[in-house]
Amino acid sequence: MTRSIIIIFLLASFLSDDRDKGRKGNERYHDKKYQEASRLYREGVAELTGSSEAAIRTGLFNNLGSALNRLESFEEAAASFAQAIQTAETEEDLSRASYNAGNTAFQAQDPKRALNFYRNALLADPENEDARFNYEFVRRLMESQKESGDSGDKQQQNQEQNQNQNQEQEQEQEQEQNEDEQQSDQSEDKKQREEQEQERDQQEQADREEMTQEQAEQILQALQNDEQELMRQVWRMKGKARSVEKDWLVSSFLCLDSSF
Repeated sequence: MTRSIIIIFLLASFLSDDRDKGRKGNERYHDKKYQEASRLYREGVAELTGSSEAAIRTGLFNNLGSALNRLESFEEAAASFAQAIQTAETEEDLSRASYNAGNTAFQAQDPKRALNFYRNALLADPENEDARFNYEFVRRLMESQKESGDSGDKQQQNQEQNQNQNQEQEQEQEQEQNEDEQQSDQSEDKKQREEQEQERDQQEQADREEMTQEQAEQILQALQNDEQELMRQVWRMKGKARSVEKDWLVSSFLCLDSSF
């Protein structure tokens, strides 16, 4: 597959001075002296005249692009192949230049553009088997990459979904913990309030009991004073007739006394 991808078509023969530069460039190219080959091809392009044949012009641009491709100068190679495609007058030349442009695009890691060049090469020459092979190879490669990308996207989505679920669970647990702590605090506050209320009630009860005892002593003292006063009145009124007022006083005294 790799060998087929990097196949480069070269034009083997040229005419006149520019043809001589092209012929020498081909010799350097076959000797893998791509730097020298590209220099000779450039010189041949520079010597082109308006009367130069289209085949010579297309051949020089095509072979210059092939040498630049070997030097991994893919942008310059693409520009040379574009010139070859533009000047091509035969379907064979157009297919050859398009095929080489596809190889350069693929090596520049642009498979979509490479696929378009291979398609154009096949449209120009349906018998170009190398273009057909590379077209099918790149098409399947792109489909495989797309499936891998979709699978990777789906896996990433699942990971993000799992992360979101974990975060939601952590938030729920944290919220439940906060609610439990809040309920615990409320229970503790309620317990403290109840204890305080109970202490206050006990204190109030004690105060009431203490106050009642004090009041009882005061009332008892008052009763004792009333009784003494009553006895003094009785002695003063001894020998006199009993009055209703006295009966009322005695009755009042007995009623108060019976309440304790």
